[in-house]
Amino acid sequence: MSLKRPGRGRLRLLASLLIAALLLLPCSAYADGAQETLDDTIEELFERYRLTEKNFAIGFRALSDGTEYWYNADKLFETASLYKLPLNMYFYELEAAGELEPDGAVYGIPLGFFHEQSLEHSNNELSQAMLDWIGSYREFKDIAFGYTGLDDSLRDAEYCACGGFSARMMVGMLQTLWDDPDTFGEAISYLKDAQPGQYLESGDCGLEVAQKYGYEHYDGVLNICIAGIVYTEEPFLITVLTRGVGRADELMGKLCDAFAEYEQTRAHVEPEPPET
Repeated sequence: MSLKRPGRGRLRLLASLLIAALLLLPCSAYADGAQETLDDTIEELFERYRLTEKNFAIGFRALSDGTEYWYNADKLFETASLYKLPLNMYFYELEAAGELEPDGAVYGIPLGFFHEQSLEHSNNELSQAMLDWIGSYREFKDIAFGYTGLDDSLRDAEYCACGGFSARMMVGMLQTLWDDPDTFGEAISYLKDAQPGQYLESGDCGLEVAQKYGYEHYDGVLNICIAGIVYTEEPFLITVLTRGVGRADELMGKLCDAFAEYEQTRAHVEPEPPET
């Protein structure tokens, strides 16, 4: 697990999780009460839910100063309905570019209805129709990768063969979503109404959340995944990917609570302006 905080030229604070001990080791220059509390909570959750690099990944990014927190960031998971996030982003971009009319229709169904049903209600049939309109799932995976903000070299054979994404990819998609409210503002509104009181909202923090979930069995093992924006005073992005983790939805609420407390109590780093 690693923690990254920006300084000059995105100077990063790194911390590593010792897998055997499940301990996050912070750089002493930034160690504070908020980080120690987060470390203790993460260690306890690893033990309680039996989390390992085989069944769990998490990504966190603070929108205030770019602080990041990762575990298993680049492992590809089958992420079920999380694909509906980049799928809808693509259609929103087509609408913004004038290639589709926002009040138009696909297969005789209003685009607005597609977006609402796919994002807020995770409708599988309408989402599949959107995929069919694109062509193949492979074509869609190429499109989806463009929203991750990652180097194209990572779009490799393993990525193309996998039905889902990594934690780093999902956080990148959330960043793209956040960075363009003119194009994706409606999508965020639908995500705010999705799964009230569940997943990231299942904890005690009571914060507004825009979230997309994935829930499906693969080879008899249940994968539960989530990606969302959590509205602390300065919002943060978070994704949690699990495979065969019992009570994973409950775990997601506890992780959201832990990172919300961390984000609201830690010392923030003022980002420096870009060099000219």
